[in-house]
Amino acid sequence: DDPENQAQNPLTIDIAGGGNLAVVGTAMTGKSTFLATYLYALTSRYTPEVVNFYILDYSSKMLGAFAGMPHVGGVMFEDDDEKVAKFFTFIENVLQERKKMFQGGNYSQYVRANGYVVPSIVIVIDNFAAFRTKTDSKYEDYLINFMKEANGYGIYVAIAAGGFSSSEIPGRMTDMFRNVVSLEMTDKFGYSEVLRVMHLEVFPEENVKGRGLTRIGETVLEFQTALCAKAADDFERGEVIRARCEELSAAWHGKCARRIPTIPEEPTWKLFGELDEVKSMTEEGNRLPIGYDKATASPYGINLASTYAYVISGRARTGKTNLLRIVMLSAAMIGGKITVIDFNGELEALAGEISAEYVRNSQELFNFFSDLRPDFVERNKFKKECLSKGVTDQELYNEMQKFPKRFIILGDLPEFIKHVREPGEGIDNMSGFVCNLLDKGAIHNVFWFACLNQENASDVSGTDVYTYFTKDKNGIHFGGNVAGQRLMSFDYVSYANQGKKLSAGIGMLPSNDDETVQTVIVPLYRKD
Repeated sequence: DDPENQAQNPLTIDIAGGGNLAVVGTAMTGKSTFLATYLYALTSRYTPEVVNFYILDYSSKMLGAFAGMPHVGGVMFEDDDEKVAKFFTFIENVLQERKKMFQGGNYSQYVRANGYVVPSIVIVIDNFAAFRTKTDSKYEDYLINFMKEANGYGIYVAIAAGGFSSSEIPGRMTDMFRNVVSLEMTDKFGYSEVLRVMHLEVFPEENVKGRGLTRIGETVLEFQTALCAKAADDFERGEVIRARCEELSAAWHGKCARRIPTIPEEPTWKLFGELDEVKSMTEEGNRLPIGYDKATASPYGINLASTYAYVISGRARTGKTNLLRIVMLSAAMIGGKITVIDFNGELEALAGEISAEYVRNSQELFNFFSDLRPDFVERNKFKKECLSKGVTDQELYNEMQKFPKRFIILGDLPEFIKHVREPGEGIDNMSGFVCNLLDKGAIHNVFWFACLNQENASDVSGTDVYTYFTKDKNGIHFGGNVAGQRLMSFDYVSYANQGKKLSAGIGMLPSNDDETVQTVIVPLYRKD
């Protein structure tokens, strides 16, 4: 309401142009309703390609009605501690992705040059005081640092709170908000503090929900919040919003907001393989996705640039062979040549489905190595040429991409070693060639994966082939009880927990300076 100019104009919030939004006011003055109208307006006007939302509702749960919107990547409530933790890890990863993608530019520059390749993101927090209390303020420092730079990458924060104070939005966050609207406050000084003006000539009508003040340029004007939908009460309005969510979701066939990572109660390859992050990982081809990081619920992939011989360790029935199947499926998504060496037929059906070469006996194994020799010689020659130029390991890995990736899958490492060392009558011993491959084959764009049943390890642990295969101590261990194995190091596991057993399908990664992931939940492969 602009009485000086005898005008009543729509109040609009330009969060993309003006920065983070703070909606303040005392209890029951309409803050949640304001945010609901804001969300409803944006989701009705823009597609999910343009703007996405992540909602933390620590108030009346009114905003939970937006959960079905294709624009909304997730809604979190006060009892969703684990989901909230995963969200903040997720949004930090999004910020880092955008820093890399924009290459020093900002979001508006990137959009002008490329269009809406990535959407703007608004993080909505209703009842900030309750959010701080319920989370013991552990995200406060993160939010402050995050908000200092996130706007430049198209990520904004909209917060509803009682005011700017030590118990609400702390003083050190005040300057983070350039868009501020004030609903009813207890006195005129409250308006002055919120709107950062010394003298006010206008005040909102008292006891009218949704009535407040905001700055338009240098002028403070009164406004009335619109309701997003006509309804008898908030519950009925929530039903209208849900119906609108269903309508928009059914009409939208494009890309929806990225979901906050979660691990399904029964994770399967079908669900895992359809994740956008998994597809992106396999398209890039430098990581082999195998499961969910337990701490963040994000897809985890083995770093192929630092992998050659990878051991899948554990006792019987702990999930080793299932992971080997996941490796086969992920390798097929990446592309390249896959050879499965399996003497008991357990992997033959899947090998056929993904058109992998299948080796089932000593003669076929000998033939495989005979065919591999010239390819290995060619790759090794090129590698030596690259090394003579003084390239780094990463540069060498990149150079070796001129050759197709080769994945060699061993169903059972001890059984493989026995066939290599004692292939049978009329077939030459293959130990020398295999040891040479394992000793000098790293960074050839060739990768070995093998199951190692701990009960059978003692049969071959002293052999040269076993020593070369396990020398990097790289792999994953299933079943827990890390004290019962000697192959890998798990320094991060406390002494009290070293004997703890884990359920099948839960793998532990050894201590590695290059990886922060410790525990991986591997999806189950089911033949549909």
